[in-house]
Amino acid sequence: ISQKYGYEDLGVYANQFDDWEVETAAWYCVKKYQFLDAVRLYENLCFERNTKPSYYTQINLGSLYYAMGEEEKALKVYGDLVSKNVDDNIASEVHYRIGCIHFDMKDKKNALLSLNYSVKLNPDNHKARLLLKQIK
Repeated sequence: ISQKYGYEDLGVYANQFDDWEVETAAWYCVKKYQFLDAVRLYENLCFERNTKPSYYTQINLGSLYYAMGEEEKALKVYGDLVSKNVDDNIASEVHYRIGCIHFDMKDKKNALLSLNYSVKLNPDNHKARLLLKQIK
C-alpha cells in the first residue's frame, strides 16, 4: 500500500483502505519485521472499523502482542475471540495459545485449564496435547 499510494505511516491512513488491503499490508509488515506497523494495522481492523475482523486477524494480533511481551493484551484479544461463537477448532487453537501464555507467565493452573479445554474442544490438537504432557 505504501508503494502504491505513497504513505509512509500506513497506520495513520489505514481507514482509507479496504479491509483486505489493510490485512495484506499487515501481513507484509510482519514479513519485513515491521512489527509495530503490523500491530497498528491489525488494531485498526480489530478495533477501529465497523466490520467484524476475521478470526485470523484477531489471532495474528494476539500473536504479535505476545511476541512483543504484551501478554495481557494478547490474553484480552484471545479472550474476546473465544467469547464469541467460534468454531471448536478455532476455539481450541485460541485456548492453546492462551495456555502457552499462562505457561510462560508461570501460571501453571490457568495453563492447565486452557490446555485441557483446548483438547476437549479438539482432541486432535496435538500441540495442546504435547504442552499438556510437558506441564504435567
